[in-house]
Amino acid sequence: ICLKALAKRATERYTTAKDFADDLRALLARLHGGGPSQSEADSVGPGLSAESGVTGRSLDSTTPRNAPSSTYLPNASHNALRVVPKGLRAFEPNDADFFLDLLPGPRGREGLPESIRFWKSRIDECDRGKTFSVGMLYGPSGCGKSSLVRAGIIPRLNSDITTIYVEATKRDTESRLLQRLRSHSLEIPADYGLARALAYIRQGGGLDNECKLLLVIDQFEQWLHSHGDREGSELAEALRQTDGGRVQCLLLVRDDYWMAATRFMRELEVRMLDGQNANAVDLFRAKHAKRVLAAFGRANEDLPLDPRQMTFEQQRFIDLAVDQLSTAGRVVCIHLAIFSEMVKGKPWTPATLRHLGGAHGVGAAFLEQTFEGGDATPNHRLHQSAARRVLAALLPEAGSDIRGRRRSYRELQSASGYAT
Repeated sequence: ICLKALAKRATERYTTAKDFADDLRALLARLHGGGPSQSEADSVGPGLSAESGVTGRSLDSTTPRNAPSSTYLPNASHNALRVVPKGLRAFEPNDADFFLDLLPGPRGREGLPESIRFWKSRIDECDRGKTFSVGMLYGPSGCGKSSLVRAGIIPRLNSDITTIYVEATKRDTESRLLQRLRSHSLEIPADYGLARALAYIRQGGGLDNECKLLLVIDQFEQWLHSHGDREGSELAEALRQTDGGRVQCLLLVRDDYWMAATRFMRELEVRMLDGQNANAVDLFRAKHAKRVLAAFGRANEDLPLDPRQMTFEQQRFIDLAVDQLSTAGRVVCIHLAIFSEMVKGKPWTPATLRHLGGAHGVGAAFLEQTFEGGDATPNHRLHQSAARRVLAALLPEAGSDIRGRRRSYRELQSASGYAT
């Protein structure tokens, strides 16, 4: 409560005195033996305690003087931060039990950081006057937007929210949305397109009266990139049917597509207001990035489970790695995950980092060792050329900064040269 009230940024503090008072009353109730209310426990999610979001850890007089800095210590509610690294993949709903501990920022009384509580409170709200019809979660590439929604927000929504999640593509976003709607047994008439289907649900069909449908469209920049400023698109017509109370949509988009996203929202006649229906996901600050990297190291058994047993060289390795991965004091979240995968099984010492050519050289060194190094298996050497062709097929068009499109198994098999 104190950390939230004293946050440097006004946007991270309590927005109203009532919220501040509610948290204080809840604390007093616990101190007098009342414990957290059932609604608070439910809002935290399965497998989590209401106190699980406490950040930092105080060192008492029994802590050894040579213990690691608190930068590497896990949250106070855990002996060690439990993480299951996913590499390049986004975290999913079944990762919800530990995902909160990877997020920065102060927590509310439910143990939720503001990045989750902001969206949960608005999506759970069924009064259309108190929520939004179309919202936008934006941030730089690799900042963890997908993981935040899939492992942080969706698993903690009220049980009466039906969520449809799709990743946008250049061509078939609308058809895949409609297919997912039908697969959820929403009793949509067979001859309805996407816009009519959403209108049908908004008017009371398909769902129980107390339920809401939430559409989540990830990687929305893919759709924006292919459609440009074209008006009257099928998706725009469909999202005009959202009302916030019965049907709602959340778009996830890279921040460098902000102008294109603004034009799209203007076509929907929906105003984008930061703090109401739009919110940013920022990159990690260096201090928090060190905590997360240390957690990945423990999960991969490259660091001791007890952070107090870390050696000076291991601490130095983390400091150097984060320093080399950071730009202007910020670290791209996915870079931490990739880096921890590349150095898995290796000593976490400055000497290892120098041998690999620094944090930025780890990716190239990993591929070279896998296919060309002295320890490369004959099988990897044999398939080196095919692997290069497959990776090339996954790259975006020359001169484009958009993510490469999905490729089918047959397409990749053909690109490899192994098609029969």
